[in-house]
Amino acid sequence: MMRKIAVLFALPACAAALLACGNKTETGAVDAASHVAEASAPLTTAPQALTDASAADASVTPPRRGLGMHGQAGMLLDAARTLTLKDDQKTAMDKLEEPLREPPAARTEWKNFQKELSDGVKAGKIDMTKLAPDLTAIETGAHTQKEKEATALNALHSTLDAEQRKAAVVAVRAKLEPMEKRADAGAEDVAKRTAAMNKQRLDQMTRDLDLDAAQQKKVEAIIAKDSTAKNNPAEMMAEMKKANDEVLTAFEKDSFDATKLETFAQAGKKARTPAEHQAQFLSQVLGVLTPVQRDKMAGNMNRMGPMMDRPGMPMRPGLMPHGMPNGTGEAPHPSPTP
Repeated sequence: MMRKIAVLFALPACAAALLACGNKTETGAVDAASHVAEASAPLTTAPQALTDASAADASVTPPRRGLGMHGQAGMLLDAARTLTLKDDQKTAMDKLEEPLREPPAARTEWKNFQKELSDGVKAGKIDMTKLAPDLTAIETGAHTQKEKEATALNALHSTLDAEQRKAAVVAVRAKLEPMEKRADAGAEDVAKRTAAMNKQRLDQMTRDLDLDAAQQKKVEAIIAKDSTAKNNPAEMMAEMKKANDEVLTAFEKDSFDATKLETFAQAGKKARTPAEHQAQFLSQVLGVLTPVQRDKMAGNMNRMGPMMDRPGMPMRPGLMPHGMPNGTGEAPHPSPTP
């Protein structure tokens, strides 16, 4: 049944996925800064010497996992690991990364939101007043997580010298550039891809809820309106580029405070947005459904409850998973190893 439920990706999650495309430093970045290692292996892959040794010795220390899933902070931290660091810098890096490597706490705010939402679906009415506390909790949880990332970035800025900070930024920009170009090229097919996605959503809801012809026509119009207002890939990419540039430009300067950047300050509100969109979408769809169909939809949402542990993963019936490996972001950008 899990494949029958749709996934709505949040913008912060998309940004994280864009920033998390592998851990190998691009050749251009190596040439641009002397601090970048000449042969930087992916952080998720052991060097050849260790790989060979591990065949005979199972006690070999496992390779360090990258932190790309933590957005701009993760990418800069991973890039800094490819630089020529002093011992005290390495020690400082180990310490500042510890909070980001801790397993995320159970995100009960998403579970509570989904439970309240499914109750509304079953009752035939979404009460935004009842959802308000859960929406606030979602916003607070996202803000807390971004504060943790901002703290790590500030510590990294203090740990690196000016040339190292510049080298790390060069490496990240080199990694982002080809991905952004591919995304820009794909923007020309936005209308075609949106139409295909909308059809998938309608087909899925038709199968899940046994929509008749008249209902399909009404839901099709709701989906079209929703996708136009909420899922514009070009706008999403533009916002991601803006966020990336804000952080990278500021990080190169001598004075830096991530908590004052819009990218981090507005993280909570942006995490709340997809949840609000989900409630608005379902409110419109409920007017088309019968009580039996509403029960089916509510039941499906409840069965997906355990996935609410993942931040940025609100569920919305009718939207097929669209290139969302590990639930972290939108294709064509690959996601990090969890």
